[in-house]
Amino acid sequence: MEWMFTGLIVGAIVSFLGSLPPGILNSTIIQITLRSGKMAAIWFALACMVVEIAYSYVAVLLATTLLDLNRYQSGIELLSTLLLLGAGVYYVGKKSTEITGKATARPFYLGVVLSLVNVVAVPFWVAYTSLLTSQGWITLMKNVNLTLYLTGIGLGTFLALALFAQLSGFLQKRFAISSTLMNRAVGWLMVATSLYQALHLII
Repeated sequence: MEWMFTGLIVGAIVSFLGSLPPGILNSTIIQITLRSGKMAAIWFALACMVVEIAYSYVAVLLATTLLDLNRYQSGIELLSTLLLLGAGVYYVGKKSTEITGKATARPFYLGVVLSLVNVVAVPFWVAYTSLLTSQGWITLMKNVNLTLYLTGIGLGTFLALALFAQLSGFLQKRFAISSTLMNRAVGWLMVATSLYQALHLII
């Protein structure tokens, strides 16, 4: 029971934080909320959640396959550490994102299309799943563990997008400042995580 709930909670937290850096999905849901209302934003967030779960499932399969190769485990952990470090450095130095363009397509279909384009989700979840599994935070040996982990990932994505929708009016005016601070905060969190993992590999 403990492992199941741990997977759910950890998946939700990592997904929530990973969805916070402003980008095309966050800026689009702000536009949808302002133009079409919160119900349309919910449909958009649901579409993004579905695609995120699908991508994370593929990533989990890749990560577990790699971790099954025990002789390569150190190399895999090193690779996940470098991926996290690279992502962290990218977000720390990323410039603010402006809200531009019009969201004219149906929210659900638009969410599916934009999320499918976001293929970076796969290496992101390969890295984090490998890291969390190697550290003993999660175990995906049983279907129920995997289901709850994926459910947590979907929940975290939905909650992050819902937060942007809820704060859409405020963020429209202050998005440039907010995006810069959010990018740096999440970036430094990724850098800290990668350094912790690097220290673990050395010791």
